[in-house]
Amino acid sequence: MAAEYGVETPPKVASVSRGTTGKEGTTLRAVGQSTKDQEERRYERAHARVQATKGFYIHASVFVVVNIALFALNAIVGGVWWFYWPLLGWGIGLGAHALGVFGFGGGGPWGQDWEERKTREMMDKEGGS
Repeated sequence: MAAEYGVETPPKVASVSRGTTGKEGTTLRAVGQSTKDQEERRYERAHARVQATKGFYIHASVFVVVNIALFALNAIVGGVWWFYWPLLGWGIGLGAHALGVFGFGGGGPWGQDWEERKTREMMDKEGGS
């Protein structure tokens, strides 16, 4: 499954074993379950980052379209210029969204480490009750 999405699989590990006869034999161990879990987690994190980036681009596109429409409406109706107030407020929100998606790079106070730690805490709490 991971190969479909461009995630490389680690090579299989070779080990040398000696039996009671003293002869050497090379065996290939299958990739362990933990390696598969790690790959799956890497894929899920990458997919989540792509989804977050996509969400930001959709947000930015709607921001541009709506604010152009508000500017046009303000220009047609005339009177006091008010279009910049929603532009400013929404722009602050868009900036915060951008900072959350691109600025911290998974770090910061609520980054990837925090998410994983909280997920483990919730799983432990749920398993213990």
